[in-house]
Amino acid sequence: MTALLPDAIATSVAAARSEIWGRFMNAETGILYDHTDAAGTVHLPTEADIAERRPNALSYQVPIEDGAFYNALLLLGQCARWQATGDADAAERAVRIARTLTRLGTVSAVPGFVARNLLMPSGAHYPCSSDDQVFPWILALWTFHQSGIPDPALRDAVGALLVDKITALEKRAWKIPSDPEDFQHYGAFLATRNAHVVRIPFVTRIAHVLTGDAIWLERYRDALAMTQPGKAAPTLALLERGAPYGPPGANSHRFWLSGSSQPALHWLARLEDDLEIRAAFERGLAANARAAVPHAERYGLFDNGDTRHFELDWRYLNAIWRPQTDAWDARQLAMQQVEWGYEVSPRGPYEFGLVTEPIFAAWVIVASGDRAFIKSQRRLIEAVLLHYDWSRLYTVPFVIVETIAHTAALSGLWTEG
Repeated sequence: MTALLPDAIATSVAAARSEIWGRFMNAETGILYDHTDAAGTVHLPTEADIAERRPNALSYQVPIEDGAFYNALLLLGQCARWQATGDADAAERAVRIARTLTRLGTVSAVPGFVARNLLMPSGAHYPCSSDDQVFPWILALWTFHQSGIPDPALRDAVGALLVDKITALEKRAWKIPSDPEDFQHYGAFLATRNAHVVRIPFVTRIAHVLTGDAIWLERYRDALAMTQPGKAAPTLALLERGAPYGPPGANSHRFWLSGSSQPALHWLARLEDDLEIRAAFERGLAANARAAVPHAERYGLFDNGDTRHFELDWRYLNAIWRPQTDAWDARQLAMQQVEWGYEVSPRGPYEFGLVTEPIFAAWVIVASGDRAFIKSQRRLIEAVLLHYDWSRLYTVPFVIVETIAHTAALSGLWTEG
């Protein structure tokens, strides 16, 4: 299938790709930075910083905070681009990104651990991963595995690594380990937020596809039937209902963190043989897409000419640094530093609220697979993809625009009928 983009959209997406692979890509590691300026300036931590857990063990506020997360999104974009266009460049980039994600999943001997980022050549990395890093990592490598891009050897290696991680996490009751392990876990796939209840069903279902072992299908069915801690209904009912996204300005379920749940749910719908369960998944996908619309519409509030300050050098945060005993002690420190960072660097939250969230809401719309609804939102999707001057953004979340554009194209947004 060839699903090309309209000229204006193609130009905007190509410009975004150029910025991502130019300014935001660490050429040595192949891993994206969280932030930089127009000149590509970054202030990387040293191995000593990482060893001392500065500014914090979660790497919050440093430019290598979310490498597994953003590289996963980068891989999804190249897989979608290749599927839509057959462009060999997309396939070549996808292979490179997949190998980088594999490195993040094998740099540690701790079962189930996926590093956020690393320094070369030592492989030094901060101790804390998180559920929000690991789940997109799994989703992206699964998508790559199924894409037709990798050769048999790489496909088998990726599949084996996915099974290894999912098996290790299941044995840990879905808690995300740190490295070293005695730093305790940080995050879990057992949801505390409704938007994430798809995680255990998704990983158990793909483990069944990858292994053929009936125990994983049983775990998948059990996961749909279970009522997760703190929830009032079984997982399947919550997935059918859709995530409880609040109105713009009062939404506790951030789209940039929950967005990956939508393509995961779409995968479950594609893999499900039970027509009633599949229909429930499709109702959830549709509900999520409709709830995302008013959030995506906030794109127009962003001023490309805004001059708020973005502080690139995170080392001022060391003024309140202290040793940290475990992951949750580290989180307390990290959140103090994040709040201070909002004051020192107001451009960061400005981009988050009016670039990141609208763009990720648009992803939730196009990832629904609801072709009629996606077509009904053509004006909005095009506006989101055309509004921003990518060259003036300090933060990397716009990496998702390539996924949005090509997923929309594959859904028939720009075809007649």
